[in-house]
Amino acid sequence: EFIVMAPPDPIVAVLGGEVQLPCRVSPAMSAEDMELRWFRSKFSEAVFIYQDRLEQKEEQMAPYAGRTSLVRDLLNQGEAAVRIQNVNVSDNGLYTCFFRKGGFYEEASLELKVAEPFFPQASPWKVAFLVSLTVLVILLLGAGCYTKREHSMKVREMGEKETLYQTREQDRQTKEEVLKDA
Repeated sequence: EFIVMAPPDPIVAVLGGEVQLPCRVSPAMSAEDMELRWFRSKFSEAVFIYQDRLEQKEEQMAPYAGRTSLVRDLLNQGEAAVRIQNVNVSDNGLYTCFFRKGGFYEEASLELKVAEPFFPQASPWKVAFLVSLTVLVILLLGAGCYTKREHSMKVREMGEKETLYQTREQDRQTKEEVLKDA
């Protein structure tokens, strides 16, 4: 007789990465000749099956085909783990590891949480919003620069007109003074 133990805390995996779902028997004994099965909510929803010292693929759920393997390093000490590669969002959730030796079996549950990578895939509406916002900011900056340039040109024109007016006024006064003196 034995009990099966799994990590009590959720195992966190990164989207697209690799993760191991470990379980072990206590007391420690070889699990090489046991049937080992990791499944989702139902026994028939097999993620991975090891039986007769071989991986059994017939009952494996299609989404896990080609993505799972058994970590055998400590199998002779009663420790085993299923490695899932290319982790995706649908892998998130509860798993059960099941160990059977002859007519005796035990199981334990573990949880896998799939986290988004450091630079997560943005949803299309967020991308559209950011692009629209960027275009709007560029248009506003362009309009602001155009308005400032137009205003500066008008101020400069008015300054030039004022200078021209003052120059003409001085010329007129000079002419009047010359004519008075003559």
